[in-house]
Amino acid sequence: MIPSILSTMVSATVRKKSEKQFTVRRLKKVPQNDPPGDCGVYTIKYIECLAIGCTFEGLRDETIQDLRRKLAAEIYDSVGEPQITHLFTDTAK
Repeated sequence: MIPSILSTMVSATVRKKSEKQFTVRRLKKVPQNDPPGDCGVYTIKYIECLAIGCTFEGLRDETIQDLRRKLAAEIYDSVGEPQITHLFTDTAK
């Protein structure tokens, strides 16, 4: 599935079309999410680390709340304040 996604999403000028299978490796020293509920933040940061080629140092349960707040602030800065004024209009007449 991943080769198909890449073939569809990556410009033909950048990639060579391929349906070859990827090599799968299981890493042994990967941060684990012990308490439930933070797996999304772990996943986003893990993918970010892989994409930019950095280590996973600092990605652990003790720092995940700070990473969550930072990610939320980055998303808020990108998207802006949500428009919820339509929820407060008086529609009952």
